[in-house]
Amino acid sequence: MSFLIKGTLTDSNGNPLSGYTIRAFDEDAWFAFEDDDIGSAVTQDDGTFRIPFTKDAFKKPGELDEEEPHVYLKIYNESETFVQKTEKLTQPS
Repeated sequence: MSFLIKGTLTDSNGNPLSGYTIRAFDEDAWFAFEDDDIGSAVTQDDGTFRIPFTKDAFKKPGELDEEEPHVYLKIYNESETFVQKTEKLTQPS
């Protein structure tokens, strides 16, 4: 099964933010496992980004079987300085 995270990063005035790195992680329920780094992308001139990934990115050997990832994002500016961590993402209805 494949997944796609896509979005647009903007400032508080709605202006697109380009050159920012968006890293996606799957939150693991068990404290013994590190959250899975499932992919990253750099925002385009219009602030958009796309991060495709498959089940293999969030299901590692020894982990409990997950049907769907529990994804959150970490955002880094153009200087690779951490800016923000999001809440867990939800699927659009």
